[in-house]
Amino acid sequence: SYTTYLHDYDNTYVSPYVVHHDYFPNYLYNMKTGRRTLTGINWICKSSDGDSLACFSVSVEGGRKRGYFNIFTGEAVIPAQYDKAWIFSEGLACVYDKGMVHFIDHKGQTLMGKEFPYTERINDYCFHNGLCSILGDNNRIGLIDKQGNWVVDPVYYQMVYDTKGFWLVQDREWNYGLLDAKGQVLLPIEYDNITIHHGDSCIFVRRLDRLNQVLDFECNIINPCNYDDVQKLYYETGEFDEDGDLKYAMANSLKYRTTEWYYGLMDSRGNIVTPPVYSIIIIA
Repeated sequence: SYTTYLHDYDNTYVSPYVVHHDYFPNYLYNMKTGRRTLTGINWICKSSDGDSLACFSVSVEGGRKRGYFNIFTGEAVIPAQYDKAWIFSEGLACVYDKGMVHFIDHKGQTLMGKEFPYTERINDYCFHNGLCSILGDNNRIGLIDKQGNWVVDPVYYQMVYDTKGFWLVQDREWNYGLLDAKGQVLLPIEYDNITIHHGDSCIFVRRLDRLNQVLDFECNIINPCNYDDVQKLYYETGEFDEDGDLKYAMANSLKYRTTEWYYGLMDSRGNIVTPPVYSIIIIA
């Protein structure tokens, strides 16, 4: 019958026996039973930590709803009843209802006995190393544990988890700081930008005075001043050569340029004299 037919294209294995047909009609198919288990789905999203439940979305009258299915059977375990729902992470999933979010277990039971305000400033609502970013009643974001207790008070405007085990944080003025996996401060909010480079195993930071530095993953300074170019500086001596041309001499300082085209001064040994806060440096 129609419900037992599996298309031979646009199929992705969700698990060894469950296939997702990701094209109209969108459905899940159980290879063992030879039947479609969920039909009319819009999308699915598996957990990154191998959880047995995955999130799915279906269209209903007036919009869409989200629920959870077992990736090994393809059967719905928690019906599509939530306006928003996120993947299970470390055994818990966050769901949205009436402007608030709360956490559920694999049976759909509410955990913690708490609910929290929802904000689009949090992008995943997932637990990482036992912590999840949550909005407080003061419209600031902090970190809670699996019991719903604040581990990091809600004092940040933005918090984003990086898979290297860092929490990138920002204040309302978009200054950056960095926390470790346990929520301890590694770098205070005193930076104009922080970028974590996985391939190079380092952290690029730009201080508020525009000085670029390179740190290791323990936040030790590898390069105290990361610049793109260094140029010599010359000044007029007031003397003339035999052809009547003005003589120039090289200054003791050099000027360096950052990626953002700001200039600073360094001495002849490369020691920083001034931060890169100037748009141009010349000797008048």
